[in-house]
Amino acid sequence: MQEWPIRPCTDNNFQSECKLSGQIPPEVGDLPYLETLEFYKLPNITSTIQPAIVNLKHLNFLRLSRLNLTSPIPDFVNKLKNLTFIDFTFNQLSGSIPPSPSELPKLDGLHLDRNKLFGTFPYSFSNFPQGLYLFLSQNQLIGPIPTSFARMDFGYFELL
Repeated sequence: MQEWPIRPCTDNNFQSECKLSGQIPPEVGDLPYLETLEFYKLPNITSTIQPAIVNLKHLNFLRLSRLNLTSPIPDFVNKLKNLTFIDFTFNQLSGSIPPSPSELPKLDGLHLDRNKLFGTFPYSFSNFPQGLYLFLSQNQLIGPIPTSFARMDFGYFELL
């Protein structure tokens, strides 16, 4: 079993400055009041997005960036209703983009760029609140951009 040296945890933030490898430890789900979870530039983190994250009901900021996560984006993301920001950039995530992020009422930043996502744009993305910062570039998306996007007021929309 991998040892996970836990750093001090406050009401707002849990920080780990260690050289983790393998999967994101399921113990992250044991921090129910966590508001910010950030794993960044840890190239030895592999596997999938940890399902235990669904237990973090107070989470509003989720950054799992520059890891080596594989698999599709899980549908359980839509259960994290307090999320305002998701960053899954620079991974190896694959599959189509699920509609689940569009079910998050407070989301104002979604960064899915630089993965291996493919398929068409979810039409449900036109349900996002106005001012969304949406980054989808450097994936393998095909097909037309939904016409409903023309009526949206994005804070920023990066596609290429």
